[in-house]
Amino acid sequence: MRLAKVKMGYCYFSAAATYYDPELSDARISWAKHSLLTSLIDDFYDIFGTAEEHLNLLELFERWDVNGPRAEFCTEEVKTFYWALHSAICETVENAFAWQGRNVMDHVVELWVDVLRTMLEEAEWSRTNTLPTLDEYMRNGYISFALGPIVLPSLYMVGPQLPDEVAKGPEVHHLFKVMSTCGRLLNDCRSFQVKLSQKSIDFGFGPVGIYLPRLLNWYLVVSCWLWQREAEEGISNAVSLRMSQGIDTAEEAIEEIKGLIDEQTKELLRMVLDERNTSAVPKECRELFWKMNKVLHMVYKKEDTYNSTKLVQIAESVIKEPISLSVMDSRVI
Repeated sequence: MRLAKVKMGYCYFSAAATYYDPELSDARISWAKHSLLTSLIDDFYDIFGTAEEHLNLLELFERWDVNGPRAEFCTEEVKTFYWALHSAICETVENAFAWQGRNVMDHVVELWVDVLRTMLEEAEWSRTNTLPTLDEYMRNGYISFALGPIVLPSLYMVGPQLPDEVAKGPEVHHLFKVMSTCGRLLNDCRSFQVKLSQKSIDFGFGPVGIYLPRLLNWYLVVSCWLWQREAEEGISNAVSLRMSQGIDTAEEAIEEIKGLIDEQTKELLRMVLDERNTSAVPKECRELFWKMNKVLHMVYKKEDTYNSTKLVQIAESVIKEPISLSVMDSRVI
């Protein structure tokens, strides 16, 4: 199950690199679990699920009940996704209560509903062969990039008290929008470049163990099919949509979008630093947005490394490979 392990590795290593203090274990767990779930559900909405399943999963969360679903599951797949999300949400809310002294269930569920709605919208575009405008794509895409359930619940578990009017206020939303827009554009640029350079993909998977969790088995099948299709056909993203608006070449469109990424990154840094000391958002919370931005730049620096093994191999080498004392001694001498 190499693919699922790669995704899981990035989810947990990005959390560990962001929240390295021992007392921030709750934030690390929330970040990692919601990262993996957003990745799985993104592929479920992109290609694997049916229109009925997509709508059913959304309706189940729109009618959220902590005690269980208020509607029937149309398939076993939807049931599995629902209970996986239900468990992660309840755990996150319980841990957040210990930090904040109040129930933030409505906010966390709302974040997931927003993501599912935007993923459903993109699935409908694909099913009906609808080509959105670049503005329509980005209005939907910064939410469907699914950083909301990863970053925003973590704000409750890094120390400072975060009142509802701040957590749900315009400043946090703007931080989230700028961060997510930057991430969406980075992803689109790198994935488009990969599609241009690859005519086919050799996945090279061995046999899948019968005892692997059901979700991860689905994920293997979905990812292989989806990535092969994207590489061969090309899926609309910010680059291809910009080209449809009059840019002559992919290179020109990519350079233009890189300029937008730079602008978004500078705007995010300005808000995080808050040199005028006017922010209502605690510094520890603002810094999370910048840390996620750094993770995104690392992942998409040269290619779409989220869908490869390179960064995980580097992280594993830090843990598993022994330090060469001879090299260290020579430097000391």
